[in-house]
Amino acid sequence: ALYRQVGMLDDRSARQLIVEPVQGCGLVYDDLAVDKMLRVTGGHPYFLQLLCYALVNLHNRERRNYLTIEDVNRTLAEIVGLGEAHLTFLWGESSLQEQAVLLALAQLLSTGEPGTQGAIARLLEEFGLQVSRAGIAEAMGQMIRRGILQRAEQGPNRYEFTVDLMRLWLEESRSLGLLADEMM
Repeated sequence: ALYRQVGMLDDRSARQLIVEPVQGCGLVYDDLAVDKMLRVTGGHPYFLQLLCYALVNLHNRERRNYLTIEDVNRTLAEIVGLGEAHLTFLWGESSLQEQAVLLALAQLLSTGEPGTQGAIARLLEEFGLQVSRAGIAEAMGQMIRRGILQRAEQGPNRYEFTVDLMRLWLEESRSLGLLADEMM
């Protein structure tokens, strides 16, 4: 098979992908639901398609014409499971240092803390992992180039996952403590 790099959809294209295919079926998404879908997928076509698939199945099972943000939240666990092969691949392609940074960032963001390099360094140190600031910066730069992370809009020194489903998957399937044991 040919390999083709597929980038993220822009906001307009992603909204069209969500809304237009189901208009003829009478299915309508609440604006908050669409916003949530865009946030958790980052406009990634594969994950967006998986989420739409799960939501259309929910619509068909429950015979409802209107889907809300609560419906999106209910389907996220299913999406994480459906997308696990891709997420596992991204994880496996990451170095141990990158994996440590990913897990620290996921933990920070999940608790509402800012995803800064300094906060990541402090959290890694709490787990006994000595990763230099230069090592963290290098790992983050590499993951930005790979499309896993991006700079957050809240500030120049904050980072977030390009596809928030990766953060959710890490929370469910990986542990910073176990990785620390593996790295020692």
